[in-house]
Amino acid sequence: MNEAVAYFTCLAIMILEMKNLNSFAILAPSDGYLYAEPGQNVTLSCQLPRNWPVQQVMWERVQPHQVDILASCNLSQGTRYTSKYLRKIWSTCSQESMQSVVIPNATAADFGLYRCRSEASTGEKETFVIRLILTDGERRRRQVRTPLKEPRDKQSKVATNCRSPTSPIHSIDDDKEDIYVNYPTFSRRPKPRF
Repeated sequence: MNEAVAYFTCLAIMILEMKNLNSFAILAPSDGYLYAEPGQNVTLSCQLPRNWPVQQVMWERVQPHQVDILASCNLSQGTRYTSKYLRKIWSTCSQESMQSVVIPNATAADFGLYRCRSEASTGEKETFVIRLILTDGERRRRQVRTPLKEPRDKQSKVATNCRSPTSPIHSIDDDKEDIYVNYPTFSRRPKPRF
């Protein structure tokens, strides 16, 4: 009796992008604060230069472990992309309205950083970051609105791990559809103990 024995090996490789979670706040400074109360419809507006020939705008929710694409609009192709982001966001794709998105019925889960990335037909790129803060009416009146001022080049260092839109056409600077999770960095060698 002839028996054939075969051994199969399966190799899976996973690549994780490592980020230092402690430095996240420094890497993602905001251009300004937006205060809102829970239950309000919150409009996030991108402040682009006047008479700028906007070609493409993308709105993202920036979190320590990933960046979610909320809305993407490409005027040169006349296309708008639906996001995989679980939260309902209102947006339109036109020259007049693509600079803003609306978060309906805001909740505490909507608190955080939002980024507007835009590209002009000339190839110039602009990034604007807003920190959404949800407060009750009393606390909002006592707080002072002071925008954070950081050099614009630091904004580009924000992690670009993202959930891409469902369209096969890629976003401005994003060729990935992977979601990476950040883990703390550990030393490869154990430190000797005496």
